[in-house]
Amino acid sequence: MLKNKRKGIALITVVLISALLLVSIVGITIKLVPESKIISGRSLSERALVVAESGMSQTIFDIRNTDLEHEVVNPSGVFHYLNFYDVDSILTSNEVLPFKEQEYSSGSPGQDIPYATYQVKFKNLGDIVEGIKVGVYSLGTIYSDDNKSQILARKVIYSEWALKYTYNSSVFDYAIFSGQNINFQANNAKEIGGNIFADGDITSSGNKTIRVVEGEAYSAGTISPNLQIDYNGDGFPDSPDDQYKHPGVPELQMPSFKMLVSDLEYYESYQGLAWAFKTGKYPYGESNSDFPNTSLLASIIQSPDYLGTASADPSTEPGSSINGILSFYNDLMNDAGGFAGLKGPLYDAREALKSKIQCATFFVNEDEVDIKKETDAHGIENAACRGIIAIKGNLTINANFNISDQDPVNSSLVIVVGGYVELASGNASVDGMIYVNGWYLPNGNNKSPESFFGTGSFSCTGSLVCSKDVNLTGSADQNNTDVSVTYKPLADFPNLKLVTGSDYSNHIDTVNLTPNSWREKSFDEFNDPY
Repeated sequence: MLKNKRKGIALITVVLISALLLVSIVGITIKLVPESKIISGRSLSERALVVAESGMSQTIFDIRNTDLEHEVVNPSGVFHYLNFYDVDSILTSNEVLPFKEQEYSSGSPGQDIPYATYQVKFKNLGDIVEGIKVGVYSLGTIYSDDNKSQILARKVIYSEWALKYTYNSSVFDYAIFSGQNINFQANNAKEIGGNIFADGDITSSGNKTIRVVEGEAYSAGTISPNLQIDYNGDGFPDSPDDQYKHPGVPELQMPSFKMLVSDLEYYESYQGLAWAFKTGKYPYGESNSDFPNTSLLASIIQSPDYLGTASADPSTEPGSSINGILSFYNDLMNDAGGFAGLKGPLYDAREALKSKIQCATFFVNEDEVDIKKETDAHGIENAACRGIIAIKGNLTINANFNISDQDPVNSSLVIVVGGYVELASGNASVDGMIYVNGWYLPNGNNKSPESFFGTGSFSCTGSLVCSKDVNLTGSADQNNTDVSVTYKPLADFPNLKLVTGSDYSNHIDTVNLTPNSWREKSFDEFNDPY
């Protein structure tokens, strides 16, 4: 009897233990299933974050390797998320720019590699000096399959970048550059010492004549067979000279500039920079080492004999006369007139300005500038100047007028013309660079816009950079070279770079990230960044 009771107790014990084990197993199972889901979800979210970061990194790589001059993203033969036109739209558009959804991984069943994509959006946050500020969103998404049947996870990250970009085309490396055509006419139009480049055609009318001496000819279009090259400078044309002619090359982009103050910062236009030079405001203040500080000399600079009174607002800056600019430069460099006898801080400011005078910016706020009127009224025939002289409108050269930058090595004078340049008559020479942004459209069918034209005698030691046709006419006199350009490289002009965004490199210069680099954002904000 006792033995049977013990058997019954043992059975009950086994049942109780089995029940306890079953409860434990069920409890553990109930606990582990949601935890595994949490772990899986966390893993997918982490993967989505990694994908979003990859999209951000790829975008930075593409922007940093964009060649603005040749309109490509380097290097070739590798994957790029952005092409040149994408980057160009980022730099120029004020709209939110959503770019394509890009496959990051194609998914590998059985290998735990999901189908993943990223997509990047840009929004313009406004202009900064030499660039723009942009907000950048990158969305990483994990899908259940390559049909995107179900979204398993997604993450959005955001960063703000300062895109400071500079480019020069190599237009400053040529004696003559035209955004359209270069036309040599008559027998005495020549380029001496340096290469020439046309985004259109290079033509040479009449008999075969030496047009290029000690240089080569480059054209995105065609080059006339009549154009002869004396590459060695020995007075004889090279035969054959095909090795010095390069038709069909890629076009170069001529940097544009802003003449008048409008919706941008004043210092991004020549009118605003000239106002700042007169008043000693940024960048002509003590905080900018690239520019001279003119604040102490402002009252002298604004003398009626020199640059004239500055306006209260840079957008209404009246500018200066050619005579006032040349008188200012002459007296400053010779310690004469209002710059004579200065002592103490004024003396130091004058000497510092003289050492950085090529950083000066002068503005002529006239629609038509006639050199003859200036020379007749003030007896100017031989003058000197350094810096940038920006003329709002057209420039007509119709007198015997010579201006030198007094620099035998580099071009330290830039004459920027918002309109066109006409050589009407007389004998003129310019020592420096002439940068012509506008043009004149002649009457008649099939006429091309002309930036530089006329029948006067002209020589330039520096370079001639024009947006449209350059027509070098010369005359029928075989004994003289009536139009000639001898190349001299451009000096460093921080004020030229500030307005044109142009430097001596052909890529976006820097991509500056905010200190936190990036932070997470909601998907709703990605859909509607504003």
